[in-house]
Amino acid sequence: MVLKKIALAAALAAAGSPALAFLSTPSTGNGELVFVLVDRTDQVSYLLDLGLSLDDGVAGATKFDGNATYSYSLGGANFQAFLSAAAAQPGNFEFAVFGGDNTGTGAGARRMFSTVNAVDTPFNNGQQTNANANMTTFMGFNISEATGATHSTVDNGDGWAALGNNAYFLQVPFDSFNNVTASQGWLNTNPVGTNATFRGFSTSLTSATSNGTPTQKVDFAGTWSVDNAGGVYTLSYGGGTVPIPEADGVLMLMAGLGAMAFVGRRRRNA
Repeated sequence: MVLKKIALAAALAAAGSPALAFLSTPSTGNGELVFVLVDRTDQVSYLLDLGLSLDDGVAGATKFDGNATYSYSLGGANFQAFLSAAAAQPGNFEFAVFGGDNTGTGAGARRMFSTVNAVDTPFNNGQQTNANANMTTFMGFNISEATGATHSTVDNGDGWAALGNNAYFLQVPFDSFNNVTASQGWLNTNPVGTNATFRGFSTSLTSATSNGTPTQKVDFAGTWSVDNAGGVYTLSYGGGTVPIPEADGVLMLMAGLGAMAFVGRRRRNA
């Protein structure tokens, strides 16, 4: 069983980054996750679609469990253009990963996955429904208006935008989505170099738009992070709880270590 778990982890790591041919928004009922890197000082943002959908994270799936690992090397013309516009000052950079499902009316019908900055994110059904709608609009801007956008032409497309372009992450005052409206907004961005909690939200009552009812929330096992090593940026998911070896696996490990110690003693005595 232990070997099976190791094999599963290796397979997920080898799978790398899945690909979808175009950016799928929350309006499809199974939105694609996107990565955003934003510089609030120079007011530019970069968006990459990750090729991972919400259905990859449903109950019983393994795409975001403790064994899952993903790694995306950030580069290409659009990313370099973003770095130039941001004066390549990583100390100002914040990142977020999110996606949504803006369809259905029943309990659990509308979903959202997002990095969060606060441990206890205040969120109710009406805010989540609004956030998913705003995500749809924001992603639509990135498909149609982002500078150099490739979201409709290549797998895992990207693009960037500056203040004045609707595709800029903070251009439109969305609430419950990117913390622009303080009365309802919550922060889903985290500084580069930190680990971001990845949380799933779902509506909790028959009415998906009930403002007085908190959403259902669950934290996934792993975290998202962005590392900058000498100007080389990497987005990663992982770091979940390592499975505890089963009893037979522990006995095999102890037997192996004992055999190695015995051989070592014989060699020293020879």
